[in-house]
Amino acid sequence: MKTFKKALSVMLCLCMLMSAVAVGLNVFAQEKSEAVARFEANVEAFDGDVTKAEPSTGDLAAYEKLVAEYKALSNSDKESIDVLVFDVFYHDVVMRERQISIKNHPEISGSKKDHYVNAAAQAVTTLGYVPAYIDNAVELAKTIADRKISVDDKKAAWEATDYNTRVMAGGYGSTRGIISSSVKGDAFKGFKLMSDVIYNDLLKANPAPTKPKSPGLAPKPGSYAEGENDPKYIADFAAWLEKAEAYNKAYAAEYTYKGNLYIEALEWLASAESSFPYSILSTPSPPLSLRSPRLSSSFRRSLMRSIPVCSTLRFTSS
Repeated sequence: MKTFKKALSVMLCLCMLMSAVAVGLNVFAQEKSEAVARFEANVEAFDGDVTKAEPSTGDLAAYEKLVAEYKALSNSDKESIDVLVFDVFYHDVVMRERQISIKNHPEISGSKKDHYVNAAAQAVTTLGYVPAYIDNAVELAKTIADRKISVDDKKAAWEATDYNTRVMAGGYGSTRGIISSSVKGDAFKGFKLMSDVIYNDLLKANPAPTKPKSPGLAPKPGSYAEGENDPKYIADFAAWLEKAEAYNKAYAAEYTYKGNLYIEALEWLASAESSFPYSILSTPSPPLSLRSPRLSSSFRRSLMRSIPVCSTLRFTSS
C-alpha cells in the first residue's frame, strides 16, 4: 500500500508539474490593437466548414471576410495574434487551399502529399504574410522526429526557438511535410513532442526495473470439492495472493520510476522557458490561449496521453 501511495504521489506531482508547464509556458502578454482583438474574436466565432470540397455559400463568404480582415492588418499586428487563434485560422486556410488544389489537379489523387504542399505554398500567397514561426515549427518538428539527430542537438534546436514555434510544432504532419493539423487549443502538443524525446532517452539509459510475471486470475472456490473450505483452495489462494502482492508492488514501483523520469523531462522543458520575462503569476491578464475553454478540455486529454504508460494492471489466466 505504501508503494502504491508513493506511485500515486508521483502521479499527482506529474499532473501539477504538467499543469505548470502547459499553462505557465505562455508568458508573453503582448499589447494588441483593437483590430487584432476584433480579428481574434471573429476567428473564435467562426463556425463554418471550408475544409470540404464544396463549402456552403455562407461559410465561404464568412471565411473570405476573415481572410480579408487578416490581410488588412499590419505585419506587426499579424505577429501579435494569439498563436492558438492563428492556428485555427491557418488550418482553415490550408485545408481550403488543399481542396482547391485537388479540384485544379484531378490527375493527382486527393490523398497525395502534393496537395498539402501546394496548400501550404498557396496559403502564403492567399494571406500575403505568414508569421515566421510556421516555417520554423516545421523545421523544429522535423529535427525532433529525426532519429539521426542526437538528443542534445534536439535540445539545442528547441532552445533556439520561441514559444509560438514550439506550440505550432504540435500540428506538424510528418507524412505531409507541413503544419497540416490544428492543435485545437492544446498548447502542450508541441511541448509533448520534446518531452517524449527526453523521457525516452532517459528510459533507454536507465531502464525501469523488471516486474515479475502476472499471477493470473485468482483461484475460484467452485473449482474445489469443498469450496472455500477446501485445504487446497486455501493454500492455492494464499500462494496466489503472495504473487499478486509482489506484482502490485513491482507495478507501482515501475510507475513511480517512469513518472520520475517524465518529471525530469518536464523539468528540463520548464527550465528552457526561463528566458521569458514574465510568468503566469505576474501576468495580470493571461493571453487568450490560456483563457480558452478549449485549452482546458484539450489539456486534460493531452495530460492523460502524456503520462508514461506502464503495463496495464490486469490479471489474466495466461
